[in-house]
Formats: sequence, structure tokens, C-alpha cells
Amino acid sequence: MYKENTPKDIIKIEQTENPNFYKPLKDKFKAIVADMKFEAINESNVKICKLDRTFFKNDIKIDDNWCVKIDYNYLMTFLNGIQIPYSKLNISNPNSDLSWYILEYNTWRKDFVLWRMLEDLKIKNDDYKNSLITSLDFQFKKYSEKIKYPYFVFYVKEYLENKYWKDFESQWGLKIYTTIDPNLQDKAEELVKKQVETNKTKYWASNAALISLDNKTWQILAMVWWVDYFSSDRWSNVNIITSEKQPWSSFKPIVYSYAISQKPIWPDTPIYDTDTTFAKWNPDNYDQKYMGRMSLRKALWYSRNIPAVKIFFYAWWENEIIKYANSLWIESLNGWSYYGWPLAIWTWEVKPLELAQAYSVFANQWVRKDITPILRIEDKKWNIIENNENSWKKWTQVLSDAAAYIITTILSDPANRPNDFWNNVLTLKDRKVAAKTWTSNKDVTVKWKEKKILPSDLWTAWYTPQITTVVWAWNTDWSPTKWSCDWLNCAAPIWHSYMEYAHKWLPKETFDEPESVIHATISKSSWKLVWDSTPNELKVSSIFAVKPTDYDSWMKQVQVDGLCNWAISDLTPPEAIKTVYLWTSSAPIIDSYDKNWLKTIWGFSLDSWSWSFVSSISDAICERPGLDSAWIMISTTLVDWENINWSKKNVDIRFDATNPIIKIEITKDDKIIRTIPIDNKNWGNIEEIFDFSNDQAWTHKITIKAVDKFYYSKSSIYSLNINQWLSDNNWNSWTTNENFTENLSLSMQNPIEWDTDISIYNDQFFNLKWIFNVNPDAINIYLNWSIFKIIDSTKSFAVPINEQKDFNVWTYSIKIEWILWGAKTSKNITLTVLSR
Repeated sequence: MYKENTPKDIIKIEQTENPNFYKPLKDKFKAIVADMKFEAINESNVKICKLDRTFFKNDIKIDDNWCVKIDYNYLMTFLNGIQIPYSKLNISNPNSDLSWYILEYNTWRKDFVLWRMLEDLKIKNDDYKNSLITSLDFQFKKYSEKIKYPYFVFYVKEYLENKYWKDFESQWGLKIYTTIDPNLQDKAEELVKKQVETNKTKYWASNAALISLDNKTWQILAMVWWVDYFSSDRWSNVNIITSEKQPWSSFKPIVYSYAISQKPIWPDTPIYDTDTTFAKWNPDNYDQKYMGRMSLRKALWYSRNIPAVKIFFYAWWENEIIKYANSLWIESLNGWSYYGWPLAIWTWEVKPLELAQAYSVFANQWVRKDITPILRIEDKKWNIIENNENSWKKWTQVLSDAAAYIITTILSDPANRPNDFWNNVLTLKDRKVAAKTWTSNKDVTVKWKEKKILPSDLWTAWYTPQITTVVWAWNTDWSPTKWSCDWLNCAAPIWHSYMEYAHKWLPKETFDEPESVIHATISKSSWKLVWDSTPNELKVSSIFAVKPTDYDSWMKQVQVDGLCNWAISDLTPPEAIKTVYLWTSSAPIIDSYDKNWLKTIWGFSLDSWSWSFVSSISDAICERPGLDSAWIMISTTLVDWENINWSKKNVDIRFDATNPIIKIEITKDDKIIRTIPIDNKNWGNIEEIFDFSNDQAWTHKITIKAVDKFYYSKSSIYSLNINQWLSDNNWNSWTTNENFTENLSLSMQNPIEWDTDISIYNDQFFNLKWIFNVNPDAINIYLNWSIFKIIDSTKSFAVPINEQKDFNVWTYSIKIEWILWGAKTSKNITLTVLSR
């Protein structure tokens, strides 16, 4: 089989990791053979009929009767002439991933034997066809040897031969004691096999690998570098754990940690994710979007590429990062290669074992020891050749333990992760875990086809104070997976189950803060050390590996027009006047490294920077429309001087305005009790519950204010009488407000009084009209039990219904409710909207 544009790249279906992927092509071949009708002409020739020219090469001459006459000696050439393009199959729901494939049949020794048996009349025609078909699925008995933990055994063999000499382990009657934990190794093999079975059918990912290290001793606890060591797959003996793979964002903590160890930055240092050009290159984020101003911790957890590249340059470029990565056991990097800024997002390759060693350094707070699979080696006379049982005493301090602690706090803080679902997967029971994950992408676009990018290397690299484990998943032959195959679905389940099991008998430990961590109070306005004059509300405490030395700029409080943060004028509405801090501007710490970076951030600065402080105030006046154009109406179901006999009261609020409303502010006795943000709407209804259960005073002043986008406002003010709550004994003697409604009557004008049902077509409207004999305190109109209109006190009124012709064909309930002295009375009407 091959792709139509690359006929030389032959694929043998049965040797792929997912043969079922190509099943439609294979089934078609079986159908072609099953339909063939053989008829012997003489001892040398045979006639084969019921052939479709669509599925044969041009050199197979099929006549108009769909038959071909051939010599028996030509039979194998005839079979080789079968050619099945997927695009020619008549499939109702074709698989676009197969659309460019073509299947051909290649004859082999069994075909030669079958041909000779057919020619010599040893088998019949049907036997020949059935043998061809069944041979496609025939599986020879799988050969395997009983080797306990073959992954680890052959790694140890290779390790010793590299350290000593070839076949070292088979000489002198050596006894070799390894670090493997049988319980953990058994569990690792079980979990990898189980998840790969799921991945194969659900995600088209057929392989996975796991490496687990003891952070205390730096000994290998478990290693699985293939789902089945004895598989017939040609890749099955390739050690994934020691093979170079693209880690992508799982390398970013190494870049970040080096910057933190060298510069006075901390987890919440601001950095800008913006469209930035580095020399002549313009990298992108995986989602092709930009998130603007964010903290280092968020940039790392959200795997933003632009901040990572900025950190690369800010942390002294390539040479220093390579030296640093080498000190963490990442030896795939070398100083004589030129990697450039892509090193920050790791478009190169690293071994899973190297990545596990680097993360184990984080877990040990920058202490590095030699990784080993060997506890000790004895000869036949019990002489010790090698002893690593006390290897924990041999360690090297690589870099600042404070920086290790800070990067660990970022990677282990659940608040930094994008959502709760991530937290469920990245959390262990009752203990801290630091984690970094990534799914790399592979462009599988075929020429002239729609661009397609699918997941490839899937990583999870996580550690606790005791154990570091790295899990990889994908296909070893680089074949595509489904789009839904990412680290979360294909790799994380292995890690999570393994780590839960591995910590089952371990005591709970935390990442302890080392003494070298520096605590400092900085200003949220400049992210520098505070002065005594820095307002308390701008102070925040943080941790550093390098002591900060720059101090915050001087600032003072000033009042500005909140619309544009410019000077106040006579035209500034009272609601627009706000207090801010005036301070001397300083550029962001990291983005000030390159003046060209600064040019990209100011648009994001205005959106994401707090408006509580400004660097300058213009004498210009904010532009806003005149007060005459700022019409606002606000109405509620509250009634002025209403008697409140209950501890809680439901209140409906309606606002209408020419300019969009940004907030509703509710005050009680001139004290703000609630601010309701409004998403720039010109009208709307709000339901609020007023709680008077703790109020002892008899009368309260309630103000409900609507503020528009230009800070113009309108208020409705009510005085409410809060009564003493009645006991059950006194309740019957209380005079209810229902008595006050006896003298209030409603006369309907449309519909007429005796007809409470009305029908209209969906392109019509009508005016709901009524007349009261006296003014009620409030009138509410409900449509299908939701507030539709709140009307100020009036004797007569008309409310348009379906004025915008937007009512669907349906039956609606309309209720008119009027209130007098706190008592409610209502009338119901049925409205039927008909179709023309």
C-alpha cells in the first residue's frame, strides 16, 4: 500500500501498529477475490470472469464480458495487477484520512504454492480463492521468551557494557543487584498495556513508555519502554526511554527556572503574550491567539510560546541555557550546535530519561546525583565491584535551591492550572504534586489536500518530593492519531494511576521552603520594592531566588474623570470622579529587555493594567455626549413609604437608557450595599432580594441608581417602613393591606372587560389599555410569568404588545398587577399569536 503522491513509500498493512485503520481497502480485496469465477480452458490456460476494470492495472486486459484469459504461469502477475484506490470505493461515510491511499497485492511464496496446486488439480477453484482470502488474516504463533522485566534487563545490560565492556555482565559469575522495585515495575507494565489497549481503538495511539525515579536515592524504580517487548513490530526493541523525542513545553520549566535563578523575578512578574517579532522571526502560540499581560506562573501553565521566547533572551541566551540544561543531565544538547530561540519552546529532541533526571533535580531542590539502575555488583567470591547503596551521599549542588523551590511552587499550585478538569487529573490524594504536560503536533497535510495537524508526542512529567515519573505516548512509526488524543486522554491516566499506587505506602511529604528563599514586599504598580509611602493596598509579598534592589517610584493620590483618566471639568458627572494614584511610569521588567517588545504591549496594557494608578494626567477634557442625550429611566416594584412586614422582599428592577448601562448600584441609608455589573445593555430586568432581617430602625432610605458608559446616572429613591415582626399570637389581630384595595378598580379598554382572550397574527400588534379609578402605587406587566414592563403610577396607560413583530406563534399569558399600599391585585389575559 502507498499514498498516491508517494508510490515509492511502501506500507505493509500487517506491519503497521494499527492494521484496522486500513480495513476498508483490505475488505475490498477480499470481495474482489471472492467474486472471481475460475474456468479451466485446458491444461495450460484458465479463464477468470466477474472482474471490474476499476480495480486492475492497465496491463491486465479485461474484455467486454469482464473476463480475462491467461496462462497458469501468468496467475501471480494477474494477482499483482490488482490495484484498489480508496477514492474509488463507494463508501457512504468515507474516512478522509484514507482518501489518498492505494492498495496493491504483492505475491509471495504461498501464492506460488497455491498456483502450482491449482494448476496440478490438487485443489479446486473455490479452495484457491478461500486460501487467498484466509491467508490475509493468518497469524503465526507468537514466539516469546520468559524474561522477567525485559525492558529493564536489557537497559541494565546496555548500561554495564557502556560503563565497562561488552558482555561484562556474563563474566566471572557476577551477581548484579538492581534498583528495580518489582511491585512498581509490575504495576507500570500493567497500566501501560491497559491504556494502550484503550488508545489503540479510541485514539489510534499504539505505544506508551514510563520511567520512574526515586528522588531520595536517584535510583530507577520502574522502566517500561514498549507496550510489548516481544511484539513482532520492528520497533519493539527500540528503547523509547533512551530515544530522543520532542518534549516541547515540558522543557519550558528549565528555561524559566534558569531565569528565576539569575534574575530578580518571581512567580507573578508580569510578562506580555503579544504578537512579537524576534529579529526576522515571528513565532506563534499553539492556538494562534494572544492573551496579553499575564504572570510568569500563568504563562508557564498555559504553555504560551511568546513569553517563553522572551524568557530565553532575558535569561542570557542560548549558551548559558545549554550549560544549565547539561548540568541537569540533559546531555542531548551540545554547545557546538546552533539552536537559537526555538530552544525555548524545544523544537529539538530530548530523551525521556533526561527529562526525568532534570525534574528530579527540581524535586531535590537543585541537588544532582548520578542516576543508576545498579545497587551493587559482586563476583563469585563476594568481592564488591560496584556499590551504589549509599549513592545518596554523593551529590552535587547545581544551582540555587531557592529557584528550584519557586519553580516547584508554580508547577504544584492548582490555582495556576487552566480548569478544574485538569486539577482532577493532575492531583494526588492528600499530597502535593508538581507537573508539566504537553502535546506536540505533527503536520500530516498531503499535497493538494486541506491542511491537517494532528497530535504526536504526548508527555506528562510530574514529581512529588519522593518520586519523579515521566510518561510518553504516541505511535512509534509516526503514524497519525485522532485529534482527541492528547496528554490528558492518552498519557495522564497511566501517570495518575501509577503515582497513586507508588505513594500508597509512602509517608506524606511536602516541598519545604529552603532558607535561601528571599521574601520581599513589592508594589503592584511597578513590581519593584516598596517605599514607606507606598499605599498599603498596592503592597504585595512575594518570593525570590535573587534579591531585588530597585525601588518603587514616588506616587500621590489624585482625582480624575474615570471615562479617560483625564482632568475633571464642569461637565464631568459626579459618578465619573474617581481617585487614582499618580506615579512615575516604569517599563515592565522582562519586556523592557528589548524596546521592540515594548511597542507591542501598550494596547494590551490599557486592557489589562489596573486603572487605579496612572503615569500622567492630561489637561484635556474627556469626550462624552451631552447630558441631554443621556436619557435613563429606572423603575422598580418598590413603593415609596411602603410598609415592610417581612424580613425579605423580592424586588424587580427595570432600566431603559439611550446609552448602554454599565452598573446598577443599590444603597441603603446612603451606604452602598450592592453593585450589579451590567454588560453594556440599553435595557433589562433584574430580580433582587432585599434582606431586612437585621434592621431595627423604623424607616430606611433605599436608592437604586443606574449608571451608563459615560457615567451619567439616574436614581429612584424610596423610603420604606420596616415594621416589627409579628408573633403568631398577634398575627390574626393585624389589619392586612388587602383592605386598602377595596376602593381601587380596573376598567379594561383593550381587550374589552368581558373578553379576557385575544388573538392576533404574528405580523400584528395591539395596545393593552386600561383605566384605574384612582392612581395605584405601581403597575407591573408580566409575560409568561416574567416581568415585561414596570410602569410608574398612572390612571390610564397603553402598553404595545408585539410591537417589533418578534412574537413566535404560541399562546402567551399576560398578567397585569397593580399595587396599592403594599397590597397586590392582578388580572390575567390569554394572548394567542397565529400564523398567516
